[in-house]
Formats: sequence, structure tokens, C-alpha cells
Amino acid sequence: MQLRCSNTKARSNEFAEKNGLRKYKYVLHPRTTGFTFVVERLREAKVRWNYAASALL
Repeated sequence: MQLRCSNTKARSNEFAEKNGLRKYKYVLHPRTTGFTFVVERLREAKVRWNYAASALL
């Protein structure tokens, strides 16, 4: 199942090359949309502390 348009991978590779990042095989660049979404929601809720659960793994 492919959930991306035909040029998404090319655009991701172009972004990576332009910014000196490695080209991912299964993940796309830039990877900021989800992070930005979460931060905005935390700000709206006036959350003062956020502990990253992934740091514990």
C-alpha cells in the first residue's frame, strides 16, 4: 500500500541533499509536521512540562 504521491520521495531526497541530511529509505524529510502539531496543542493546553517517553526506551 502506497500512501504518497509519485514525487514525494524525490522531494524528500532533494530536501535532504540541500540540507546536508542523509536520504531515508522509509521516512520522508522534513519530519517536523507532527512535532509542530504536538507543540501547538501543548501550548494551547498550557502544559509546562513534557517528558519524552522515547528517551526511556
